[in-house]
Amino acid sequence: MEKITVISHWYNEELLAPLFFNHYSYCNEVRILLEIDTNDSTREIASRYPNVIIQDVHCPSGMDNLERINNINQAISEVKDGWVYMVDADEFIFPEHHEDPRTFLARQTADVVNCMYFHVYRHITESDIDYSLAPIPQRIHALEGGPKFKNWFDKPSVSRASANVSRTIGGHGFVGEHSVSNEKYIGAHWKQADYSICINRRLSNMARHSEHDHKKRWGYHDFHVSEEGLRKQLDESSNLPVLKYFTETKI
Repeated sequence: MEKITVISHWYNEELLAPLFFNHYSYCNEVRILLEIDTNDSTREIASRYPNVIIQDVHCPSGMDNLERINNINQAISEVKDGWVYMVDADEFIFPEHHEDPRTFLARQTADVVNCMYFHVYRHITESDIDYSLAPIPQRIHALEGGPKFKNWFDKPSVSRASANVSRTIGGHGFVGEHSVSNEKYIGAHWKQADYSICINRRLSNMARHSEHDHKKRWGYHDFHVSEEGLRKQLDESSNLPVLKYFTETKI
């Protein structure tokens, strides 16, 4: 069985950390590039999981997308075998139809597997998050409407380590020519999955974006947010349908 390594760049992710580590518990290594300015319990939580490796990093400019992707690409280049998942703390990915990841990856011949992410919201019928469990199926409601409606987006989140696939800003593309699988992973994007996660992280991100990010408009969706506006957004999305990708399996 080929090794699976997760790489993720973090700052103050105590609200998502247990969910993230539970979801990726089957992976051989989970490498957290942890901003040294982190001042919550992220490091303490991460130390409880045997497959987690913490690597200290520092972005002097605060939350800067260029510095961040450079750290990520350096970490990717250090993985020499198996497969790499490059994901954010709020991204939980799995093969379509919930197929076993190693079975899925064993038949791949391409360098890259794209992941189709859906923005997940808490439904009015769903319970509070249980942090002792994996995130899926705790939140399974989202819209399928497509990029035109900004309900989902693609990222090349899975790649063969030997191909050394460098990502571009935000992780939404890659550098150079690499073959891409015609199969895909599915992603649950938990940025708006609950009030506490959404409000704390997005207000924090707004305050930390670097001058360079503002100039380039990288992460512009977090430049001018408010608790009131975020609560309104989540309330308006609290009765979405069950997304088939989160529940269906192959027969």
